[in-house]
Amino acid sequence: MPDEGAGGTGTLVGRDADLERVLRLLSRHRLVTLTGPGGVGKTRLARAAVARLAEGAAPRRAVFCTLAEVDEPAAVREAVAAHLGLSRADRPLRWPMPPGDGVVVLLDNCEHLVGAAAEVAGELLAAGPRIAVLATSREALRLDEERVFEVSPLPVPGRGHDPRAAESPAVRLFTERARAVRDGFALDGAVLPYVSEICRRLDGLPLALEIAAARVRSMGVADLAGRLEERFALLHSGSRGGSARHRSLRAVVEWSYRLLGPAERTLFDALTVFPAGADLTAVTEVAGAAGLGPDEAVDAVDGLCAKSLVQLDTSVEPPRYRILETLRQYGTERLRDAGTLDAARDRHASIYAAVCMSIRAEGMRVWSPRLLRLFAEFDNVRAAVSWALTADASPDRAFRLLATQWYVGLNLHSSELADLCERAVRRWPGADHPLLSEVHASAAISLIAIDEVARAGAHAQVAIDAATSPVGVALGRRALGEVRDLRGDWRGGLEQLDLALDSAAAAGFEPLRCDLLGIGVPMLAQGGRHAEATARARTSLELAAAQHNVYEHAWALMLLGSLCLQTSLDEAEGWLTTALEESRATGYPTGTRHSLRALGVLAQRRGRAAEAAGHFVEALDLAAGGGQTQERWTCVAAALPSLAARPEVAVAAAVHLGRVDGVIAQIWAPGWEETREAVLAGAPADTVARARALAPERVLAMVRAALTEPATPATPPPAPEIGDAELRRDGDLWRITYGGQTVHLPALRGLDDLATLLANPGREIPALDLAAGPGGRPDGAAAEGDLGELIDAPARAAYARRIRELRADLDDADAAGDAERSASATAELDTLTQHLASAYGLRGARRAGDPGERARAAVTGRIRAAIRKIAEVHEPLGRHFDRGVRTGRLCVYDPEAPVRWQVRPSPVRRGLTPPR
Repeated sequence: MPDEGAGGTGTLVGRDADLERVLRLLSRHRLVTLTGPGGVGKTRLARAAVARLAEGAAPRRAVFCTLAEVDEPAAVREAVAAHLGLSRADRPLRWPMPPGDGVVVLLDNCEHLVGAAAEVAGELLAAGPRIAVLATSREALRLDEERVFEVSPLPVPGRGHDPRAAESPAVRLFTERARAVRDGFALDGAVLPYVSEICRRLDGLPLALEIAAARVRSMGVADLAGRLEERFALLHSGSRGGSARHRSLRAVVEWSYRLLGPAERTLFDALTVFPAGADLTAVTEVAGAAGLGPDEAVDAVDGLCAKSLVQLDTSVEPPRYRILETLRQYGTERLRDAGTLDAARDRHASIYAAVCMSIRAEGMRVWSPRLLRLFAEFDNVRAAVSWALTADASPDRAFRLLATQWYVGLNLHSSELADLCERAVRRWPGADHPLLSEVHASAAISLIAIDEVARAGAHAQVAIDAATSPVGVALGRRALGEVRDLRGDWRGGLEQLDLALDSAAAAGFEPLRCDLLGIGVPMLAQGGRHAEATARARTSLELAAAQHNVYEHAWALMLLGSLCLQTSLDEAEGWLTTALEESRATGYPTGTRHSLRALGVLAQRRGRAAEAAGHFVEALDLAAGGGQTQERWTCVAAALPSLAARPEVAVAAAVHLGRVDGVIAQIWAPGWEETREAVLAGAPADTVARARALAPERVLAMVRAALTEPATPATPPPAPEIGDAELRRDGDLWRITYGGQTVHLPALRGLDDLATLLANPGREIPALDLAAGPGGRPDGAAAEGDLGELIDAPARAAYARRIRELRADLDDADAAGDAERSASATAELDTLTQHLASAYGLRGARRAGDPGERARAAVTGRIRAAIRKIAEVHEPLGRHFDRGVRTGRLCVYDPEAPVRWQVRPSPVRRGLTPPR
């Protein structure tokens, strides 16, 4: 059997899972057909499968029958008979079974003679039960016994930044073939983006990739990527092997096209101007414009799918019909040659202008899943807007296409969408059009997503001032609110959101209400108004549930989880885990990124370093892929504590965080400013100087690398010195910074008590003083049972020191089971306790009516409750306080390792000296 050139020989790359699936099918069924577009690698996969079967524990003999050079149906039987070694091509074929465990007959390239090939395959199956047939064809044989396996193109790297691009099967195949023709071809950081683009634009088709890789012997990958608009002239093989139709990309496509019927060709040509594919409604509409009736259109699209020229994508709703870019370019050439390309593009633009306005009308009244269709249609919208900008004298079609795109710009394609909107308003400056405000607002919202705050503010103001529609004004105020918040004016941001809510209500724009509630939550949190922020997030959650608004529901869950990072890590984990699940399930990119980052903070707080790093890296990658620079730096800010083992990286991150244009809200990266200051405070000057010289993208890459491959010192590092820490009252919150992490807690009496103890480390403070609060004990506090301080401080310190020693002895004795030592320590401890009780006039027993006892019980309960609250959000600090704070009639903060606490404002109680 002759070789099939690029389509049939060489190593199998990226097909391990496909190969296993084909082998499983062959183990259960006697007729398996591999289908797929030309050049996808059906022959190579089939050859690999029969080779594996021949090498198995129960070897099966393989017989190769290629039909590539057979032109007539009548010749199929003779060709197969010859490959089987038969002297006659009887009807039906009679083939005496050779001895052994069985035979697999490979019928290769059946698509041009599918009827005759199906007939022969059926006869082979009837010849004996130990005969199996593996066929390759661009369409199925349609026999009852047949099982079809569709061979898809190789997976390609994602658009934009894809950290795993080098691992992509398409990139691996291209690289392997390029190295075969140019020794030393290196897939480095400069080459990889171009190789990724080549793989994407060639749809991951192995034949196209291999022919393109052969060009590397005389052309750089940047030039190769730049010339793919002329791919059919560029991609032809110099190989002398294989059939003629596998020696060029054009020959492969033309071979498939010639097999189409007239209606199929008409519809194929018409669909090639749809870069994002089309649903059945659009297919029938474009078919009707091309002269096909509804039934003809359905039959034609079915035929195109069966012959692997069109792919049905059922992963979206409604399902979409897609054409590979290589096939689309071929169809576009045919339209151009026929002089009908402009008419096809014009018809396409009108279809999608109507689609966008229909979604706008429905999505304004109630939240509708149709809004999500905007994401699936973006490539169609981009092509339609580009055509309208060139062909139209009026802004109407472009504005109708762009007015709804603010919803897309929030999440994806922000840079491209901002560019399209700005081009449109420049093309028709000051246009008198009812959608002008909405186009400017779409530009503003998209620009915010890519950190172009100044330009966003200008567009938002134009949207408000033009006031061509209440929707446009509401969206403009939404954008202006975000701009003001990013500039540090969260109050001004909230004012704009409130005005936007009024405009949305006037327009009946219900879905926007949920969005406006949600984006106000971080602003309230930034202002320390956590109770209001939580209430607003809950309202948004309830409204989203009532509207069945899946995106805003996931966003509200994420907000509540982020707020709970300051109060309860257990609650935060519940909210955030659900938010991430919902965001992933609904394909909500913004919710996914934010939930991942917040879960990284949570894992970081709990000391789960690997888990935290994984969340941060995924969030960074998603933000990079979407072009959200501000979000990438926000993630870096949140991850700063995780970079402690890489001081060089931590300093670089801290330096560049100071250059970020816009506010990084504390809700997204709790305590990041304090952590940044701590990192820079202890950094050598030369390290800071080197960090300042680095490009921002280099720093982001360093951070990602540090998180991906955390430092692993050979010996366990010494326990870190905490150094400075801070307890600061900020409105109705306490802000606590310790060990490089900052948390916020609501005002609690126990935190007031802790502030006093932290401001007076090592000093024993009577519970009565703490119970009285600022200003000292109330009149009459020194009542019966509280005779005041009857022993001096040095004596009390000695007593306290010995009591600590005895308690430690007791613990050791109990652990060792040493009853004698335990009894001795207990006796001495009881004696010392009685001495102290006598010295204080406590007479040994606690009495409920005793003011001293009431103070002890109240203060102990308050302090321990506060420590438990702290442990929920900052476990290391909770442990530190649990060990270092002693409560009772005398309370003291006396940690094993000294910590320099700054307490603001300084607690003032009678008899206590404010800290210096």
